[in-house]
Amino acid sequence: MSLRPLAVAAPLLCLIPGISGAQQISLATAVGPLYDDVANCLVKEMEPRALAAPVVRPPPTNRAEVHLYLRGSERFGTPIASFFVSQLDNGTTTIAFEERTDHRGQHAAAAKAAAQRCLR
Repeated sequence: MSLRPLAVAAPLLCLIPGISGAQQISLATAVGPLYDDVANCLVKEMEPRALAAPVVRPPPTNRAEVHLYLRGSERFGTPIASFFVSQLDNGTTTIAFEERTDHRGQHAAAAKAAAQRCLR
């Protein structure tokens, strides 16, 4: 067992743009809409701006993520922004949003509008 590659690679992770310095902000909360429906709605709402890729986790997790990529950059694996959708047992669904440092502010207004439309 060799841990050397991990010891070398781990410090380099902080050099990848978007991993450090990202902040999640709460966009919207509502009672009723299902988390998977909200995630699929966010994909449709954001598609014109960026390529959107959903990751929907089955119950009992009740969570989904929608990752946004610049067209053509999705193969590099680091999204420019992500939505985090979760649903509590009482039926409350929340949406948080995180933009990577190098894209901060570029998609926030569109994300907030999309979140409000998808929770209706």
